[in-house]
Amino acid sequence: MAARVFLPDKGELEALARRMYRAMEADGCRRVCLGDMGEADFVAVTRRGRFFPGEDDGRLLGYLLLTDFESRTARLHFCLLRAARASALVWARRAFDTAFGSGRLDSIYGIFPRSYRHIPPLARRLGGARLGEIPGAAWDNIRNRPVSGVVWRFTPADTRCSRTATRE
Repeated sequence: MAARVFLPDKGELEALARRMYRAMEADGCRRVCLGDMGEADFVAVTRRGRFFPGEDDGRLLGYLLLTDFESRTARLHFCLLRAARASALVWARRAFDTAFGSGRLDSIYGIFPRSYRHIPPLARRLGGARLGEIPGAAWDNIRNRPVSGVVWRFTPADTRCSRTATRE
């Protein structure tokens, strides 16, 4: 897989975010990942955070989005499109490697709905640590209601990330 994960420059950010939103719509995962968030709101969120899209030969694979920066931590949001599901682990390692590559972050955390059963296996394989649950801390976009949020923590050591791209 010749996928690349990158931090787009400001000039290409909006177009990439719009393209990603439309790719999620076509893939059928936009509602799961974003709920009722519209395209303009998604673009605005990507501007406020650090948006790391992934692509392979121009085909979008998904994104890792970091928000809520506090000291040397950030909150994780991500989406994998069907094109990346077969190689999700490789792609996710590259995304974390790119995010940690600047050396400015010591940890990344995510709070994901407990009902999203596809997340724990990938998080564990990435070396993430499950820290616990917080009642009502996540929103289940499928059921449209608050649910327990499972908190996951990732560090460069946990994810075995280095400052160079993962070669798998």
